[in-house]
Amino acid sequence: MRRSPRRLRWYAAAAAASCAALTGCLFLDNEWHPCDTTCTGTCMACEETKTGEPDGTCAPVTANTDPDDECEVGDCGGDGACEAPSDSP
Repeated sequence: MRRSPRRLRWYAAAAAASCAALTGCLFLDNEWHPCDTTCTGTCMACEETKTGEPDGTCAPVTANTDPDDECEVGDCGGDGACEAPSDSP
């Protein structure tokens, strides 16, 4: 059965909304994949490119990065929170 482009857009939007509401999601290979646990906090992700952990595993974002621009000042500290930059003498 072939689905219409309109139906596919609706399906993708519905899948993304329900997935994001439940646990957080990863869009990989043109499909939404849920994270293994709720992964919606600051400096948390379930993408290997952001955490170094396998895709689908919720983990803190790698230290000294902020791939989603979540921190107002500084970067993610590697512990699931923003870290202010240290002053260099």
